[in-house]
Amino acid sequence: MAKRIIGVFLGVMILGTGSALFKVSALGHDSLGALLFSVVYLFDKPYITYFICYVVFNLILFIPMLIFDRKVIGIANFISVFVTGLACDLALYVFGKIPFLASPILFTRIICSFLGLGFIAFGISLYGEAALGINSYDELPRLIIKLFNKASYKVVRVLVDLTCTIIAFIIGNLILGRTDIISINTIVSFVVLGPLIGLFSKLVNKYYYHKENGVFE
Repeated sequence: MAKRIIGVFLGVMILGTGSALFKVSALGHDSLGALLFSVVYLFDKPYITYFICYVVFNLILFIPMLIFDRKVIGIANFISVFVTGLACDLALYVFGKIPFLASPILFTRIICSFLGLGFIAFGISLYGEAALGINSYDELPRLIIKLFNKASYKVVRVLVDLTCTIIAFIIGNLILGRTDIISINTIVSFVVLGPLIGLFSKLVNKYYYHKENGVFE
């Protein structure tokens, strides 16, 4: 159990760092990151951070989870809610102290994008394969299927991600006029993130958790 809890902590910290790397790149975010950062920019207050938005968003989604599907609730839910956003804000603070990351050139931004994608995929794999609970956002498609029973998880997940992306585009690009929320990283994440999570899940299970069957495989 201790090994799995450590895996969850490391996983969500890596995931949060990946979101921070995407922000540093200024080349777009994954769907959830885009939505949350667009809200951060919309309020534009020092106390409205990624951590605050991440906690509030996931706690809202936790309510239907608590009502309709309590069996998937575990310690990883709470670790994820309170550590992921904190890790992102901490990483952004550290990156802001590094000159070539504080004002990155295009090459550095591209490297941050690749690293961010890898960190997010690996973080999700490491935390998810611990099988100690499902993040509220990741559970949302399962709840929708459970309530309406009309589609597969992959289809509903794409629709949920697409909804977040559209809202982020409206807030970030149309209302605020920003170009760093929905961009190339968003498209790449749609295409690559799923297969990359599957690949990392196999490696995590083989070399860390030593399981035969994985959550994301």
